[in-house]
Amino acid sequence: MAKDISIIINARVQSTRVPKKMIRPFAGTTLIDIALEKLQNLDVPFKKYLGAADTEIIDIYKKYKNIELLDRTQESVEKGLNSQNVSFAHYAKIPTEYIMWINPCLPFTTNKTYKKALEHFISNNYRTMTSVKKRSNIFFYENMQAINVNKDFVSTQKQNTI
Repeated sequence: MAKDISIIINARVQSTRVPKKMIRPFAGTTLIDIALEKLQNLDVPFKKYLGAADTEIIDIYKKYKNIELLDRTQESVEKGLNSQNVSFAHYAKIPTEYIMWINPCLPFTTNKTYKKALEHFISNNYRTMTSVKKRSNIFFYENMQAINVNKDFVSTQKQNTI
């Protein structure tokens, strides 16, 4: 793997929909523990980071090796949608040309998948890459009206994918 890439996990305690979801009990551990363990064990020659400001997350982070902490401002981890210039200001501290962001809210994504994505990115000489996977599920607007529901029946198996 020849590109200059860093890998980062961003985490905060004040998530909008599920407060403290990163540190809540989940399958005998926490989402942040799962993500940091995966990052620690991801066998690639790249620098690995955690972007965090909350002491609860930083205290958990301390037991993991080979992951550098990027201090975020308190403003960048406040509840709600923040300016991208604020939320991702800590990325300016990453010296590599490329950054791979791993979402810690996806505990079932394997390191094999992350590694395959990196290999695909590098072998195709992409300048940027975003992964999206179709989901056949029912999604709702804020008013609880279904976005993609088939009007004849309700089934997660038969809905239009988005």
